[in-house]
Amino acid sequence: MDLMYMAHTNFKPIAGSQLVYTHADGPADLEVGGSVNGLVPPSKNYLDFLDELQSNPSRHNDMDEAMVQSINPEVLVYLRSFKADSEGLAHSMQLLPGAGGGGADYVAHKPDQLPLATRWMVHDGSQSALGLTLPATAEPAGKAAETEKGNLQYIAAGAERLFEVEVGALDAAAAASKQSHIQAVLATDK
Repeated sequence: MDLMYMAHTNFKPIAGSQLVYTHADGPADLEVGGSVNGLVPPSKNYLDFLDELQSNPSRHNDMDEAMVQSINPEVLVYLRSFKADSEGLAHSMQLLPGAGGGGADYVAHKPDQLPLATRWMVHDGSQSALGLTLPATAEPAGKAAETEKGNLQYIAAGAERLFEVEVGALDAAAAASKQSHIQAVLATDK
């Protein structure tokens, strides 16, 4: 059968938080896109915001109040080159604000199993969600587009596939330790 899998878990985008992850965040490293649902017509302000993010995608790592209010309609960030640590894991966190560190929302996945990822962010009148890292075999553009990009996979009858994803919350001490680990993974190529 054809296979397109995405591990879709959401957190709430928290004003004052920071996004950290084992992926480069320059204009050549991340692609920013807008709403894929076609239900909300984009405004000029929204299109200008998407252009700003594409020019400076690291801006979305600072989830200040202005950023949270600007993800309306949804914003997608495509992460196609996660770096894995020595155990094969890529890491992503939303570091929560708070005196002495407020802990973190956390996602870990194995890029050799799930090579693509999408970050989905929205904060509008009906929903507030941060798909911090949605590890996947394909992106959310639909079967035809993903087939054209070469992302459609196939699984034979009786075959199995294993996708290992860890999702949860970290206390302040664990978040600080994981942040140091993320920085060390990113520094390995420098």
